[in-house]
Amino acid sequence: MEPDDAAARICDGFERAGFEIAFPFRLAALTKFVRCLPYPLRFRLLGWSLERARRQ
Repeated sequence: MEPDDAAARICDGFERAGFEIAFPFRLAALTKFVRCLPYPLRFRLLGWSLERARRQ
């Protein structure tokens, strides 16, 4: 994402007086979902994703 696009999204969020400004949407939705998981499952998922990232 270009800095100008990010700045425009942040400004739009301020104008709407939203509670939070989160983008890109997919990443924000994924992190919110992961926060709802129980700790053992969350850590297992994060460990799996780190191993996968190291292999690439």
